[in-house]
Amino acid sequence: MTTETRRTYVLRGALSWSAAPVVLAIVIGALVSGSAGAIGAAVGGLATLVVLGAGTWLVVRVASASPAASLLAALCVFTAQGGLLLGTLAIVSAVTDGAQLNWCAVAVIAVTLVWTSAFGYFVRKERIPLFDLSGAGA
Repeated sequence: MTTETRRTYVLRGALSWSAAPVVLAIVIGALVSGSAGAIGAAVGGLATLVVLGAGTWLVVRVASASPAASLLAALCVFTAQGGLLLGTLAIVSAVTDGAQLNWCAVAVIAVTLVWTSAFGYFVRKERIPLFDLSGAGA
């Protein structure tokens, strides 16, 4: 696997797995609550995919440019992601209520759970060494 492929492997994997709960939430929201549920689920799910995808992309770019800054970047991005998703829910809450808000929240939670699980799986599958023993003496 090339370096560029490894950089995007986790992002593409988490993104592809996280698209499923968006579609599922839209379909179930439409069946249960009509178009209001589908719209709420679409807004919440797509916003979550964008926020988590952009954050992961940013952390990967920072880590490849300066590995020493990757922890700080990850902490800042994680905090910003929470704030952006909270802001998304606050905006939806201010604009509408009921089914759209409920399905937006369901989609945000579902996508976040799947994204986090898929992210952990794909990072673990990369087998990145935690320390380098190449300089250690025999």
